[in-house]
Amino acid sequence: MSLDQLSNLPAEIVSRLLEEGGRIAGKAARSALDFSGSRSAIRESIADMILPVSEEQLVTAPVFSVAATDGGMVVDSRSMGDLCTAVGVRVGPEDTPGGCDVFIESVARSPKNATILGGIMSSMEVMLAAQSEADLVLIDGSMLSTLINVSKSIYTAKSTNGPLAERAAAIPSGVFRDAVLKILSGTKFVAMPKYTTTNEFAPRVPEPFRLQDAKTLATLALNPGEMTGLFEGTVENPKQRIGPALGFGDGDRTVFSESLSGVKSFYYRPHVWTPAYRLDITSGAHDSGSRFHGMLRAIRDATEIPAIKEPFPLYLADLYAKQVSVGSSAVVETGAMNAVDDAEALMMIAMGYRT
Repeated sequence: MSLDQLSNLPAEIVSRLLEEGGRIAGKAARSALDFSGSRSAIRESIADMILPVSEEQLVTAPVFSVAATDGGMVVDSRSMGDLCTAVGVRVGPEDTPGGCDVFIESVARSPKNATILGGIMSSMEVMLAAQSEADLVLIDGSMLSTLINVSKSIYTAKSTNGPLAERAAAIPSGVFRDAVLKILSGTKFVAMPKYTTTNEFAPRVPEPFRLQDAKTLATLALNPGEMTGLFEGTVENPKQRIGPALGFGDGDRTVFSESLSGVKSFYYRPHVWTPAYRLDITSGAHDSGSRFHGMLRAIRDATEIPAIKEPFPLYLADLYAKQVSVGSSAVVETGAMNAVDDAEALMMIAMGYRT
């Protein structure tokens, strides 16, 4: 909502909103000042992890074609159940048929639907990323969380039935496992989570900042054109559940576990107007020499617009995915209403719980 839209609200609501908003704004301003004042201390605490990104290395790095994948999902509560929509979108140089996947189904209402649908959406993103022919593929979200979403979906689907559960049960195929291994062993895939809840720097930073997320701290600590060294995530417990969920056998599961353990993360801040981005890559991608710097160059060049806080291909994929997933309700409702003449049936179709 923009400030102009406040004129459509009752005066009392606007008054309370401005009153409470002013209080929170002051609190946010004080927090920002506290963070800004502690920038030097935070930077010093992780100084041994900060690395410069040479402009010369970026200028001489290869120029890549870039694709991006993202997904969207909506569980829309209707009078006759949940309308579940998941969509995966890929944008990039090869914008040809096959750059998207859509799942729409009406199922009985259940709190499990969102978990199952989330994994279906993530599986679409994995497949679209693996099928891309671009030199560099940006994947929304972290590599680990994407696979966790898929495994949760598969496990949850086993306790229910219906078309949603059937779609989730079909995920662990040989084709999907090949796509997962291709991403985990490739050098052209970069996962970029928008939000982080972990703090890999917690043992290093001053105590007041140990509860903050690492992305916030890295944004404060890094100057434009700097990155952190690589660090590893804690994946042992999730890894033990993901492999079986995806159908990896005893032999293949070792390959999968080793590949997942080879995923490393680091933060990179390309411009003064951007946050520090967390990038998940394989060890092979980091050790690929000029290709690694080509990846950094691509991210730097794709974030030249200050108003867009993520690489432009990811922004486009996110925009398309969210619009498609939200628009499914209107498409289904309109089509269904045109297919019946009974007044009671029309009322049931039109009766949703969202406004």
